[in-house]
Amino acid sequence: MATRTLKTLLTSSFLLGCFFLGVSLPMRAESFAPAKIRQFLSQYDRNLDLVASAYNQILNQHLPLRGPQGKIVGQLPLERRRSRLGKLHKTIRKLEMHPDDLVLALTLQDQTEALLDDVEDASQIAFDNDYEEAGLQLSHLQIPLGHDEQIIEEYTFQLARAAQVNLRKFRSDHQESGRVSSKIHSEN
Repeated sequence: MATRTLKTLLTSSFLLGCFFLGVSLPMRAESFAPAKIRQFLSQYDRNLDLVASAYNQILNQHLPLRGPQGKIVGQLPLERRRSRLGKLHKTIRKLEMHPDDLVLALTLQDQTEALLDDVEDASQIAFDNDYEEAGLQLSHLQIPLGHDEQIIEEYTFQLARAAQVNLRKFRSDHQESGRVSSKIHSEN
């Protein structure tokens, strides 16, 4: 119940938090076109820098970190999260260079889902250890990151639909050329 109340409070203060952190919501998923991916990824990358900053703020405390049940979790879980964040940055760079790569888009989508889980967990760890500023920063980032995830998902579906259309066209063209080829062979 306390977690739900905390989430409700954080959600209601989202606009203030976004203003304070300098985070803006990206374009809406419906208007997202492949030509705009570099702009979106640049904005998404800035949001990830804010996550890294909050992780660093917690890690710089050099105190034993406790999980929700009060058990010491140590620094390692946050180090792993920070490592996964580095992999996410690399995927973004690759997708910026190859925006029509469906596999990279799927990878980004998967990594973003994991990031949302990581941010939620790290936020709770921060609150459990009385690092209010880092906890609030991470909590306020959950909404724009969730919105980013929706856009990435829509973009991935757009790429998949385009690949499917291209595949159908290829098959149709291939079948047509096969019919023409067999007709020519049967006439000879």
